[in-house]
Amino acid sequence: MGFNQVPFTLDTRFKLLLRGKTMASPDSQDRWTRRAVLKFLSALPATALLGPLTRKASAATAQVEFTFIHLSDTHLDPRPRDTAYNPNGRSVGTLRWLCEQSKSPLNQPVYGVEAGKAEFAIHTGDVFEYSVIDQTWSDFDRAFSDLACPLYYVPGNHDNTWSSINARMRERFGGDSHSFDAHGCHFVCLNSAGLLDPLPCMDRRTVEWLRQNLSDVHPDTPVFLGLHHPLSENAGYASLYDKLRVWDVLRDHHIVLMMDGHWHQVHARRWQGFDRVNGGETFRKFPGFSTVTVRDGRLRVMYRFEKPDPERNEQRMEVPLIDKPMDQRRRSPIRRWEIAGGPVFDAGVTLEVGVRTRGRVAGVEAWIEGDESRKVQLAPGDSQQFRGTLQSDGLAAGRHALIVRATRRDDGPEFFEGGEVELRPPGDSALALKRRAFKAGFRATPEFDKQTGLLLVADTAGRVSALDADLETRWEYDAGTEIVNGLTLAGELLVVADADGGVTALEPDTGTPRWQAALPNCIYGTAAVHGTTAIIGDAGGHVQALSLENGDTVWRERHADYGFEAAGCVEGDTWYGSAWDAFLYAVDVTNGRLRWKSRVPSGFARSESRYFGGADTTPAVVGDRVFATDRGYTFGVYDRASGEYRNTLADQVAAFRVTSDGTGLLTRRLDDRLTLFNLDGDVRWEAGVDAGRAPARPCLLKNEIVLVSDRGMVSRIGHDGVVRTRYQVSPRLFVLAEPVVAWEDCVVTADMDGVVTTLAFG
Repeated sequence: MGFNQVPFTLDTRFKLLLRGKTMASPDSQDRWTRRAVLKFLSALPATALLGPLTRKASAATAQVEFTFIHLSDTHLDPRPRDTAYNPNGRSVGTLRWLCEQSKSPLNQPVYGVEAGKAEFAIHTGDVFEYSVIDQTWSDFDRAFSDLACPLYYVPGNHDNTWSSINARMRERFGGDSHSFDAHGCHFVCLNSAGLLDPLPCMDRRTVEWLRQNLSDVHPDTPVFLGLHHPLSENAGYASLYDKLRVWDVLRDHHIVLMMDGHWHQVHARRWQGFDRVNGGETFRKFPGFSTVTVRDGRLRVMYRFEKPDPERNEQRMEVPLIDKPMDQRRRSPIRRWEIAGGPVFDAGVTLEVGVRTRGRVAGVEAWIEGDESRKVQLAPGDSQQFRGTLQSDGLAAGRHALIVRATRRDDGPEFFEGGEVELRPPGDSALALKRRAFKAGFRATPEFDKQTGLLLVADTAGRVSALDADLETRWEYDAGTEIVNGLTLAGELLVVADADGGVTALEPDTGTPRWQAALPNCIYGTAAVHGTTAIIGDAGGHVQALSLENGDTVWRERHADYGFEAAGCVEGDTWYGSAWDAFLYAVDVTNGRLRWKSRVPSGFARSESRYFGGADTTPAVVGDRVFATDRGYTFGVYDRASGEYRNTLADQVAAFRVTSDGTGLLTRRLDDRLTLFNLDGDVRWEAGVDAGRAPARPCLLKNEIVLVSDRGMVSRIGHDGVVRTRYQVSPRLFVLAEPVVAWEDCVVTADMDGVVTTLAFG
């Protein structure tokens, strides 16, 4: 059995590289100049200037000495409209102190180092508490206005959940991930925050951007990587394989330091041999920042507290974190590994795994992710080779990740490698499937146009594609920015809403734009159609009606201080939708006037906190009742006429759909159940399925229900609650878009790894 370098991963099929160093830059240079560069030059405060950029760094150009600041998790308070600035708000005082510190040399007394002033600062996310709300961005500029060096930053989960700062990132840095070079080093600011989702997600667009960004960086060039979510331990990524896709890009580069946030801690750890530091916070228990100094060939990181913390009962103001040679590199003990005969197998076969190692290796383990109970210890052989077998019986057919872990004898760091394997359905299975990979992930639910027979999909880079039954492209349209949920078929038009506030009506058969409208706020949700108008909520709390004939605004009213995300629903003359202020709204579709507003179900059953808003779910109307769930996962019912809350039906409900006959409520639940309730909340049946917490509803076939978990398990369930088929469409990477039915009997899934799959169960 021969060995190949990490051979079996779909990455080898997906190397459709993005252009340039930033995400989402339009194909047209003129368009980019109009939309971003001029806006960038006119709006950019002095503290956010990009600083001394150089050409791509190489090891030969590295200079001896420089210092910069690493900070994280400022969580600046939201400031809705007509709210006064709070000079004593969260982090404001600490940031004032940080700005003062930046004006003087940042010496490191714990190392005996006299350093210079900071040349720049890197903020590793959670800039805001509730993302960009009205005046909040001006408060950010005010907080850093006295900073004596350029400031770079990345989004955190708090920045990209209730809304998104990606539009601002494009204005200031050209993309939500960006990079720069200084002193012979390469600095990467990587967006790990999920798009309008609280969990981290390395979607296909981000992974390929990173691959392209590092493609012309010399392997010996020191690279500093800043991102919000730590890659070590459990920060909420979909799986270990989700992170190992990033490792596959970084592995051959000289990653000197990884800087992250999210945990609000002051500590140093390692991941895959790379040193990483957490950035602490600028409020609560650990207010402060890190100084990072390169001098005399050594890297030193020290955390500097604003003031002693009496809870720690210590008076020291500086904490040493890292002191190491700049040229120190730790190689993985795994040299090569393979799966004999892979990567595609018949379901139920035994997989033979071989691993060749280097150095003093204590042991090697292998397992299929999600099936850790059958983890095997590989047996050592000659020439540092380890071999063993994995059983696949009992696993669902489909795509899986195989993980290998090696540990050292010298208590050095453990290393992981991951690759993809696929298990074919049994020979007697009637399942027919097709699959196609794209260069960006899918957050938006696809639409199927019955008139043209085309499947319409939109990816996180903003490209809309029309696919035929063979998943071949008939036409494409580039919106130039993220599309989160924004596809709606409205008669003979496809309405596309993007994250920069653009709304475009396309002809579904050709992709030709019929009209375009520019709205003043980001659009994350789909439109609800009422007659000749499209009703859309936006990130600024507005609800507006656009004419389907020409895109003109018929009416526009602001009802919420926080944004609408998912589509609302229209019944009769009323639009119903939920905002991130944790209220449910009923709006007159003829004039935009408010009929009523009421707290989301968790506001009655649990807490009134905005954390439990339900803006990423769509309510439903049946008879005289409105049904809704929220991010407190409380499922409740309201009086349709008055908005009065009637009662709570269930908890742990992430999403729901009304049955086709209007008599039942299918609920996706956090504890891996699909439950069918009647309209009064009585349970008809329950099915044990892989579900997860994504707010994606099940879809309805003629005689069956199909649910896709947020890690890619497709469950086909009969109307009696019996699970008939399971298939894994994603190797435990996030699937956040809802499945849809196309070509009458096919179920379509689209995942964040950029794969569209059709399944016909026969």
